[in-house]
Amino acid sequence: MFLEWLGDANRKAIVIGATNMLQELDEAFTRPGRFDDILPVSYPNKEDLKEIFGVHIYKYNPIKHVDNLDMDRIAERAYGYYLKPNEVEKVVHNAKLKAFLGKGKLTTEIVLEEIDEVGKTVNVSERSKFMNEYEKKEKELLSGMNTRWF
Repeated sequence: MFLEWLGDANRKAIVIGATNMLQELDEAFTRPGRFDDILPVSYPNKEDLKEIFGVHIYKYNPIKHVDNLDMDRIAERAYGYYLKPNEVEKVVHNAKLKAFLGKGKLTTEIVLEEIDEVGKTVNVSERSKFMNEYEKKEKELLSGMNTRWF
């Protein structure tokens, strides 16, 4: 019934969906006319990563014993693995735990070690390929996009 409603040209609603696995969706759901635009979202860039790390380190469950962290080095290392925000959260959680159990401060080196640990689980070549395709499609999409404001 939902799919029939999506195909109705007179519908008065906007449907927004999100998935990490677009290729796994049923073709009946994604065929032309169901969704007008598909907008891929990229992995965070270095500036985004600095901000995401900052939120998890300083705002979300902050700890008192934090060394002066080199956020540029941290973001640079994480960007090399194309880490997603949920992976950044895992890095910070693990680094805070390691600092706490070691009875020391959270340091840049501890965070970098945890980035490398989480990075071992990442298929960097697959993510790099996605980023290259994303950048090409982004240029195509933005050049031919019909933007409407509601």
